[in-house]
Amino acid sequence: MRASGIRKGGSKWKGSGVGDVITTVNAALAERPPADAEQMEEFTPTPGNLQYVVPPPFDESSSGDCYFVSSDGIRFKVLRHSLNHTTRYFEDFFRKVPSLTSHSNLPTFHFDEKASTLHALLIVLYPVHTEEFFSVQSMLDLIERQEKYAIPESMMIRAVWVTVGRNYSGPAPVDDVMDVYAIAWRSGYRTQVKHFSRFTHRVNLADQSIVDRLIRISGSSKSFIALTELRHQRETALDGIIETLEPRKHFCLPHSSSDAMFFAFISMIKTAARNALLDPSPICLDAFEFLGLQASGIGERSSKWQASGVDYAITTIDTGSIGRPPNDSEQMQEITPTPGALQYVVPPPFDESSSGDCYFVSSDGIRFKVLRHSLIHTTHYFEDFFKDVPPSTSNSGLPTFYFDEKASTLHALLIVLYPVHREEFIDVQSLQELTERQEKYDIPDSTMIYAVASIVGRNYNGPNPVDDVMDVYAIAWKDGYRNEAKHFSRFTHRVDLTDQAVVDKLIRNSGSSKSYMALMELRREREAALDGIIEALEPKKHFCISHSSSDIMFFAFISMIKTAARNALLEPCPTCLDAFEFLGLQGTDEKRTVTWCSTCFSKANKEKLTNQLQAAIERYPQTISILPDADFWAQWM
Repeated sequence: MRASGIRKGGSKWKGSGVGDVITTVNAALAERPPADAEQMEEFTPTPGNLQYVVPPPFDESSSGDCYFVSSDGIRFKVLRHSLNHTTRYFEDFFRKVPSLTSHSNLPTFHFDEKASTLHALLIVLYPVHTEEFFSVQSMLDLIERQEKYAIPESMMIRAVWVTVGRNYSGPAPVDDVMDVYAIAWRSGYRTQVKHFSRFTHRVNLADQSIVDRLIRISGSSKSFIALTELRHQRETALDGIIETLEPRKHFCLPHSSSDAMFFAFISMIKTAARNALLDPSPICLDAFEFLGLQASGIGERSSKWQASGVDYAITTIDTGSIGRPPNDSEQMQEITPTPGALQYVVPPPFDESSSGDCYFVSSDGIRFKVLRHSLIHTTHYFEDFFKDVPPSTSNSGLPTFYFDEKASTLHALLIVLYPVHREEFIDVQSLQELTERQEKYDIPDSTMIYAVASIVGRNYNGPNPVDDVMDVYAIAWKDGYRNEAKHFSRFTHRVDLTDQAVVDKLIRNSGSSKSYMALMELRREREAALDGIIEALEPKKHFCISHSSSDIMFFAFISMIKTAARNALLEPCPTCLDAFEFLGLQGTDEKRTVTWCSTCFSKANKEKLTNQLQAAIERYPQTISILPDADFWAQWM
């Protein structure tokens, strides 16, 4: 068994983000000696658990001096000496347990873990090698409990490797490939991660439950980014597959007489290729049978075709550690304005010249002059806040109240609650921070709806979003502004969706991984639709003989035009006035950015090609097809 890439380290297996942490052993056994009276009469195995067979060395025939009982009533016979020195937890656990005086009435201890998880814990700690009983789910459950039972890192590495190794060493994973891929990613097994990725081609990455589970187990959204990038690479490589079939050479005259007919058949072959290439290690012995193209009268059989141009495994691998929140010592301890905060200018109606009878001071030391009468009835929070504050008797000594929010967030709170309409001062980041504090300040939903609608509206109604498009797209998605989210998506084509920071922020702010999945599906649709753009230029008709004499030359130029088209179509609302200028094929200075001889397209009707290309552009996907589950406007209809 290969053990390359084992990573040792720190607290990475604390289980943060992988499900809910299970409660500790009943009755705090580590704090008191368990009584012999704690028998398992109170536990009745459910019908499903009656099927669970406890194997040696934990069955009734095994040697043992106590019983461990799972939460679902399955009993394991355990030799305390075998566990006593495995972890500090069990050292303390058994220290208070009296010595065994009789073999007829063994002490029994009840645990909150179900049978499979308790079994996995015993397998890892016991001096026996029976890891074949591990399931992936048991491994995940055990990861969550490493800290609880103080399981040494060396033992966890062995357990994780057993799970990863048994799936890596065989011809195909024996467990769910997405789970073992996630575990391998989390623990830094790069070679194994790359291997498992070739078995994921049939997985529906548009299924949100699958994506959420992957991100939760792997501890990183980049595990999903890597798979979506692989899907994109495979789609762009399909032209290389088609080229090897030499379609220009072997299509009959009726099926290649026009670019429309030619690219229609290319599309059919691509669909067949996508299906055939779903296998993790495809082998072609007959080109027609491999692609499902075998039909009477179609050419001669050939084994010439190779699928070497398609990627089968991920190339983006990064198993960086999971972030953690700052501890108490890392928090701001005093209200001292920072140099950056000193630049914050407080506008009316909260500046010094405004009317007000108290001061609100932000965490970074910025002071807002506030009229309490304008706030007291806005929320229950401020009703209680001002209830016991005496009226101001002098303008020289106004009461001052300190808040945990920084200046921009406190300003946004005041703008939303004050009876003034100054939403232009609320930026997207402040709105997001305000959303997080809605419950704290008891801000009414109607008030928040107005604030969100102001941000979404000012970005939706103009020719372009004025705020960061990924931020407003996330806000629109989270609040169910379907049309607005769809509109904003056309401005995301230039965003690097392989940047983990971008993806993590999007998922966090939108509250759903589906917002990212929608954008990646749009990218896939756009790549698949590029043939329609190329078809509009009629390359088969207008390439000169020299540059279309072979399929290799023909598809080389097709690849160049596709690259030009991808760049031109990054615009949110592309318009074509001249086909050659639009794609950068021939600039106004007559210098071609995609080089070919003067004969190519020399006899083309530029106006006709321009009209065809504009029609193709109008059909080209520009906005998401997957929409938020919520629909904000439904409540008003």
